[in-house]
Amino acid sequence: MKKLSSFLTLLLAITSIFILAACSEKPCEHNWSNATCTTAKVCTLCNETEGSALGHSFGEWNETLAATCTTDGSKNRQCSVCQNTETQTITKLGHNHKPLNDIVYINTYGFGKYECETCHNAIYKDKDGNNLVVADLVLNNDNTIVMSCSNIATAELLIIPETVKSFDDKTLFSNCDSLQYVLFNEKKFEVWFQGSSIKQIVIPAKMDAYLSFCDNLKTVIWDEGSTQIDGLLWGSSVENIIIPKSMVIIESNVFNNCKQLSAVYYMGTASDWDLRYRNGAISYIGNDYLKNATRYYYSETQPTEQGNYWHYVDGVPTIW
Repeated sequence: MKKLSSFLTLLLAITSIFILAACSEKPCEHNWSNATCTTAKVCTLCNETEGSALGHSFGEWNETLAATCTTDGSKNRQCSVCQNTETQTITKLGHNHKPLNDIVYINTYGFGKYECETCHNAIYKDKDGNNLVVADLVLNNDNTIVMSCSNIATAELLIIPETVKSFDDKTLFSNCDSLQYVLFNEKKFEVWFQGSSIKQIVIPAKMDAYLSFCDNLKTVIWDEGSTQIDGLLWGSSVENIIIPKSMVIIESNVFNNCKQLSAVYYMGTASDWDLRYRNGAISYIGNDYLKNATRYYYSETQPTEQGNYWHYVDGVPTIW
């Protein structure tokens, strides 16, 4: 019994000591550090926090690198309290291409040139709005002869520079599966496009272009000033041809086996055509499909007499 009494006395004494110690603890007399842009104020004695971070006080954005049509730019701003700098990307502008050619040109040649209003980057599109891959020609040292084409497998548009006088290989673009359109210069030379994928072509007065077996060919236009057609279209799929009034001679066999040829748009009159035929300047030898195609004669205004007549509407041959 004595032992139990002693144990209880000891336990009571220990408990009293802890109670007195707890009662004697004083609360922390905080020593607060200042809040910053990113942290709340903190007690340096006990690390207790109070309130919230101040947040940055940024000034205006300053452009550090201007965005271009093809590259991103950047801008930054600085906090007036802590001088922290924030940087953001300015998204590239992208091109703003506008047509340089009117609808007449585009319908005539089958394509048009477009230029970015901002950086003047130039692209070409067909009349359906599809971007065209331009042939990357390799020229000789004085830029007068086409030596080769570095992207001949993908080129869709051939633009012959004004300086070029000839092709080192006149058959360079024969059997070119991708080539659809050609823009010639005003020089006189000969070039062959047999078996290519050309769809529409305007042939200048001095040019001899050979277009045999072009299975995608639909329209061939000879420029005013052309006097003779002797370039071969054998076996091509041409459907429409436009012949200027200046044309004097059409050689035999030019349109041999052009089974799809259905319309001949002649810039002159029926009398002009008949006179050339009677004089032997227009040959139907080997040109049966030319002879049998429907021939239309140009009239700026709607004719009052019966007959086959046509005029241009936005560069497109249109029957009256």
